[in-house]
Amino acid sequence: MKLILATICVVAFTGSAAAYDEFVTWRISGGEITSVEELPMEIESPGSMHINLVDTNGEARQLLVESDTGIEDCYGWALSAVGNEDAMLEITQWNSADTMNGVVVTSCFAISR
Repeated sequence: MKLILATICVVAFTGSAAAYDEFVTWRISGGEITSVEELPMEIESPGSMHINLVDTNGEARQLLVESDTGIEDCYGWALSAVGNEDAMLEITQWNSADTMNGVVVTSCFAISR
């Protein structure tokens, strides 16, 4: 599976207090995406979607993407990549955001190769 999970952690020290940011980036081939499901919004919950994947060996996986700022645009990009061998979906999620649930999709797009 060409699912690349890159975690970038930046630590900055200010006096004795530490600030910590965690970003996760997924790059997924459209041919590995079998379906995308936007999950119902609940009060005080982030917007969420499942991306269902299958690798070249037929192994199924499910990726949960969440964002306090909404998931609609990213859902649209993910839908455009479903089953498209020439598409690459890239999602960056900030997992230490200063929001209610601490998760924000900062970047989401699909490109054709």
